[in-house]
Amino acid sequence: MSAPDLANPHRFVVGIDGSAAARMALEWAARTAADHGIRLTLVHVVETEASRGIAPALQEGAEALLAAARRDAVAAGLPEDRIEASWSQGRPWEVLTAAADDPGDLIVIGARGDGGYHRHLLGSTADRIVRTAGCPVLTMTPEGIPGGAPFRRVVVGVDFSSDSDAALDAAVAIAGREGTIIAVHASPPPVVVSDGPVTPLPDVDIDTLLADARVAMERRLDQRLPEGMNRVIVASPLYPLHAIEDAVREHEGQLVAVGTRGRTGLARLLLGSVSERVLHHVPCPTLVVHGGDAAGA
Repeated sequence: MSAPDLANPHRFVVGIDGSAAARMALEWAARTAADHGIRLTLVHVVETEASRGIAPALQEGAEALLAAARRDAVAAGLPEDRIEASWSQGRPWEVLTAAADDPGDLIVIGARGDGGYHRHLLGSTADRIVRTAGCPVLTMTPEGIPGGAPFRRVVVGVDFSSDSDAALDAAVAIAGREGTIIAVHASPPPVVVSDGPVTPLPDVDIDTLLADARVAMERRLDQRLPEGMNRVIVASPLYPLHAIEDAVREHEGQLVAVGTRGRTGLARLLLGSVSERVLHHVPCPTLVVHGGDAAGA
């Protein structure tokens, strides 16, 4: 599977559930689709066993929700013939990932529901979609894009893996040449893990580690960014999630882009967990990119 090209996506698949975050997802997807000639697929899922019947009220509610979403997309400038809408029974993450059956698709969903039990369900849905989708996943917060659309300041987690490169390429595509890439590499001090306290390794020069990381990041950005595109390089001694959170605040990030996996072994596990934690902790939308490792497999 090749890395996704978000400069030319085939289609946006948007999860519709009536929450504030889902409304923000629809607003961004509809406007962007209208501006760039992209098709839009609206999907609502009634979370029941597929073998069970659906009460007429639930069916009517699903149809009304999709009809309203279609009207909003048309109001954003998208022609009717570029909009598809459907609802079905089942598990939301399974239905949405099945609907996005092309690596060139982009799934756009709300990161959180309206509260309580619904919030728990939607959070679980976002996590599972991120783990299993075969295409990029954009999660929107209820507050929308900080500073307003479009995305122009994108924070990217960089660990020099192929998934990280895919996230960087996607960030460049979505920000455009006028945008700014804030590249973040986390280099926490190596530690000794034992039965006692966790302590840093002796004789580790963290300043040298960070300086080496900045040099490596500069080379990576030279290879993957268009000439003249604005960049900010952050080599942080913090753990990845905290480094990304700090970069969003300090550099007014509007979007965080991360890969799903690290390079191998523990690094892969850690970066995978970071991508899911980012969904719940950063105060802006998140783009999780799949396919980098598969491209090099």
